[in-house]
Amino acid sequence: MSRVVLDLGTRRAPPRPGATAESAAREVGLEDARMLRRLRTRTAR
Repeated sequence: MSRVVLDLGTRRAPPRPGATAESAAREVGLEDARMLRRLRTRTAR
């Protein structure tokens, strides 16, 4: 799960030192957060 969040965060913005998965998700935005939920449901199965 954390891998997906960090991956999207690095795609949108340059990686910052000490950036956590939560902060990365917040920077990405709500739209990507919804996509992350879809990815979570897919990976859950």
